[in-house]
Amino acid sequence: GRLGWGTNDGREEGPTWKLPTVLPLIADAGGTPWLIVSPAFDESEWRNLIEYLAGPASSPWGARRAAAGRTRPWTEAFERIRIEFGNESWNNIFYPWHDDPVRYGAMAEHFFAAARSSPWFEAVRDRIDFVVNGFMLQSERNGFGATARRTAPSSRIVDVAAYTGGWELGGT
Repeated sequence: GRLGWGTNDGREEGPTWKLPTVLPLIADAGGTPWLIVSPAFDESEWRNLIEYLAGPASSPWGARRAAAGRTRPWTEAFERIRIEFGNESWNNIFYPWHDDPVRYGAMAEHFFAAARSSPWFEAVRDRIDFVVNGFMLQSERNGFGATARRTAPSSRIVDVAAYTGGWELGGT
């Protein structure tokens, strides 16, 4: 496997659930993919993701998809694909935007715009939902997620953290 760096534990094995493995499983189950994209992706990586999901097999990233066994675009297999910018971005490990939903929303919108600039995006725009992070069932108009959403108009969804144990209930 690949090595990664965990914020809390340092060196660790990287994830094994990659798109060529997990997207067929989601399709077989009749699910809706919800892809969490690292804030470390750059603009070209966002465009490459859209090409992998929606481009023809003759394009560079479509060819990688085809080499993994899927010649048709993934956007044809799913009614919707959700793409989230980061995860728990309100968490202090995501400095500098963890306490600034306007900054987080602006960063999300910047990268959503990069994804929208892919030549393959326009044909599938009605199948892609961009997602920004909310915070702890915080639904008020000026909460983290609502503020981030106003700053990232490309997003259609605000997710929220709804944990059932841990720090939010006084645990560790």
